[in-house]
Amino acid sequence: MDAAINPAPLTLTDATIKTRPYQYDYRGAEVSGLIFTGLVNGETLALDTDYTASGEFESADAGENKKVTVTVALKESATAKNYQLSNGTVNATGTITRVSSTITQAPAASGITYGQALSDSALTGGEGSVTGAFTWTDGTIKPNAGTAQFSVTFTPNDTNYNTATADVSVTVAKATPTLTAPTASAIEYGQKLSDSALTGGTAANPNGSAAVAGSWGWVNEDTRPTATGTFPVAFVPIDTGNYNTPANVDTSVTVKPTEPKITLTATPAQQILNLTHNYNIYFR
Repeated sequence: MDAAINPAPLTLTDATIKTRPYQYDYRGAEVSGLIFTGLVNGETLALDTDYTASGEFESADAGENKKVTVTVALKESATAKNYQLSNGTVNATGTITRVSSTITQAPAASGITYGQALSDSALTGGEGSVTGAFTWTDGTIKPNAGTAQFSVTFTPNDTNYNTATADVSVTVAKATPTLTAPTASAIEYGQKLSDSALTGGTAANPNGSAAVAGSWGWVNEDTRPTATGTFPVAFVPIDTGNYNTPANVDTSVTVKPTEPKITLTATPAQQILNLTHNYNIYFR
């Protein structure tokens, strides 16, 4: 009498999913391996030889540890026919990576002034392989005056795509300092403006108010004022590579009357006689 040999029960417990790049609206998952419990005598089952397996991601979007439903069916191979699969599906996880985007045309950057950041430069135009937007890679950079290239980043609207970068040329104009006139010391009638000391005064970058180093001087230092008034002073920045020389500003100078100096000299005879005289002095 022949005894019937029943297939051994086999349970599908886990699956390995091959990482793949994003494909629009495609949820298919490639199964690279399965884990079974219930195999006997050290047997193993091979994909495509002993079983078929297919997987499907829960969504087509890129991401890590995404849920995948794996469906398995045993084939009629010499090994597989000795088992009966108790479950035909198992849940696993897999990864869909983002795909690259490209910049097909870089945007144009508007000019800025020294002291401004790249974020103050407007980016216009530009195209990518998919819809998206351009921004400065580091908008906090404050370039020196001149023309140079800086990185912009293209960010696709569709998060299934990676960002892309390109260099864009930016022209930075020199800044003209904003001035507050210095204070001038008083002089006497007959003295030159160069005899009046200039103290204080400020020069600032119009973009952010950073102090600008430089020197003050009279525009016409040989002028001899006849009365109190205002006179032009000039500021010359040290950093002429990034700053223009600003227009002159006026500051007030007080001109005091000259104190008269009188010298009386006695003749030798008067000195010998020790004569005392009274003098009446008149000023006209």
